[in-house]
Amino acid sequence: MPAEFIDIVIKELDETESYQRSGGFWEKVFKLSTDPDDKWVQIFLEAWAGVEQFPKRHARIENHQLVTVCQLEELEGQMTALTSALEKTNLTYRSRERGQA
Repeated sequence: MPAEFIDIVIKELDETESYQRSGGFWEKVFKLSTDPDDKWVQIFLEAWAGVEQFPKRHARIENHQLVTVCQLEELEGQMTALTSALEKTNLTYRSRERGQA
């Protein structure tokens, strides 16, 4: 019997991996609570594509971390949207896994 899925959440900002890009944009790297599998990553990308936010900035999962690009003054709104996308991803992932059991 497979282990019960535990929600993947943002643990902390990785200050050593985050850096300033050009034009006031920052690449902010966040450590996740666990390494997501490929199915979870795909669901996250679909959830993020469905987020309606202005301005909407890029976000991706890379090296088992969540990476987003935004201006510092946008970070709080970006984090709210990312957290919402993570919650939706976890719900969808759990639902799909149950459907396959």
